[in-house]
Amino acid sequence: MKRIIGGVLAIIGAMALAGCSSATATPDELQQWMDDQHAASDDAKARVTALALVPSADSTLDDLGEQFRVDFEEPEQLTEFEFSCFGAETMDVSVYMHTEAGIVGTAAVDVLCSDGPKTLNPGIGDAAVHAVTASAFSADGAGAWSLTVR
Repeated sequence: MKRIIGGVLAIIGAMALAGCSSATATPDELQQWMDDQHAASDDAKARVTALALVPSADSTLDDLGEQFRVDFEEPEQLTEFEFSCFGAETMDVSVYMHTEAGIVGTAAVDVLCSDGPKTLNPGIGDAAVHAVTASAFSADGAGAWSLTVR
């Protein structure tokens, strides 16, 4: 399984955002949640764990360009994505799959973090996926997120 974690980014980002955030999670709580997500053992093909981007009032979607990408050594058939978040009330997540036919993505999905993990269907049938990119942002303040690819 491939794993990507924004550990150093998480610590620096959480400290920077803690002073201007409406979220109730501390930088240590965000980092612990991310560590716990990263350590989870299951049948995942990949897992991405990172801090949520916090847009300013005049941000556009192009300004939120920080995406995390996982490239597979061999093309994979994907059955689902599981998105979890912590520290913010809501987050918007977008997931893009890179296939031979091109890039296919989910619409931005609004997730209420207190509802627990949200399962997203890739919606691409049997298409072989070479890579997955994902990003999440929260207008509520600092938070962390995790995307499990199955």
